[in-house]
Order: sequence, then C-alpha cells, then structure tokens
Amino acid sequence: MLTKAFRISFLVIFILFLCGLVVAEPVKQTLKNGITVILNKDTSSPIIAVTVFVKTGVFNEKEENNGITKLVFELLLKGTKTRDAGKIAEESESAGAYLDSDTAEDYSTVSLICIQKYFTVGLDLLSDVI
Repeated sequence: MLTKAFRISFLVIFILFLCGLVVAEPVKQTLKNGITVILNKDTSSPIIAVTVFVKTGVFNEKEENNGITKLVFELLLKGTKTRDAGKIAEESESAGAYLDSDTAEDYSTVSLICIQKYFTVGLDLLSDVI
C-alpha cells in the first residue's frame, strides 16, 4: 500500500514539475569516495526525499543467484545491528517518515521521505539500513 502511495506521490510531483510549478535545477557532485550526489532543491513544501541508488539489479545476477538483489534489498528493512524491523517501523512512523527499498533491472534503491522537522531522525534510519 505504501509503495502505491509513493508512486502516486512521485507521479504528482513529476506532473507539477512538468507544469512548471516546481522549479529546480539539479546539482550533481561526485564526492572524494566516489559517491555521486544529485541535489534537487524545492522549497515549495517542507518535505525532504532522499533516494540512494545502487548500480545493481537483476541484470547483474547469474542464474544460480537469481533474485538475490531483491532478497538483499528487502532484508535491509527487516533489521540492523541496532534496530529490529519493529523498531525501524516504529521510529519511521513516529517521525512521519516513509522508508522503502526497491529493485529494478539495472539498479536498486533505498528511499526516505519525511518532513524537514524530523529529517535527522529519518537520515539516521536511512544510514542505519544501508
């Protein structure tokens, strides 16, 4: 259900962008550690969305480990060394945050959507699961 809500929200934001109601110039920078960061600032609402893209997906799998990417990315939200799945869900919900993972053919993602007020809580959750 949350995945559907996320996709609908993304579609609405995309439509608003196409209509010119959300104006932003993305900034791309590669950090010293090789991670590429793309920042797209939009001050029209107090919501922050962070998506971490990983260059791996089903195209990178071999026949003997088919499905491993999906399994690994699903397990990210099932617990870490410091939080179990219940704690992740509880902290996300109490901060009004949405945390999700997904896989595609050539990439996988972990996403966070939260309000600015609780961004540090959301970022702590995101950094813990990845």
